Amino acid sequence: MLDGLTGLAGIIARAGRLERALELLGLVLHHPAFINETRPILEPILADLRAKLLPDVVTEALARGESLPLEETVAEVLTELGRDVPQK
Repeated sequence: MLDGLTGLAGIIARAGRLERALELLGLVLHHPAFINETRPILEPILADLRAKLLPDVVTEALARGESLPLEETVAEVLTELGRDVPQK
């Protein structure tokens, strides 16, 4: 689930919601189930966000993500993404 959430953070970042993407990465990085195999997916996204935002903004957004509940956050993200998808 953390790999998937990391990928969603990348999609959200590309959509311009940089701080939200950082919050998700903060959740992933500090979750007890985080494993180093996720790091190659996460690091390029995090590096890109660090290059685009002030260090304080990055630090604060990552810290907000630490306290997010995983399952609720995944549900919120899927709902948010569903609103952004054009309906036929």
